[in-house]
Amino acid sequence: MGIPLWAAEVVLSLRKYNPVRLNIVMPFENQSALWSDEWRERFYTVHEQADSIIMLNTKFYKGCYFDCDRYMIDNSDMLLWVGSESLYISEYAREQNKSVIMLQNKARVL
Repeated sequence: MGIPLWAAEVVLSLRKYNPVRLNIVMPFENQSALWSDEWRERFYTVHEQADSIIMLNTKFYKGCYFDCDRYMIDNSDMLLWVGSESLYISEYAREQNKSVIMLQNKARVL
């Protein structure tokens, strides 16, 4: 939940104006099992509208989210990273000769 789900919702909203595709990669089958009902419903709504869904594993294991990140980078042209910098992910993308664009929150709390 969080930015990946929000980003998927943004992609779906862009369909009104552009021919974009939503391809979802899940780290494991029951990813949303422990989420609140609201977040799980959003998850299912996005999945119903996706062009494709790839499930990498049937069960959770330590490192499954990193494997999912690597899979998405390996199968993309670029990385658009939203949030605080993740050194591992950005370095991996650069090692794979992918363009990396980072959007970081520079807001200050006064």
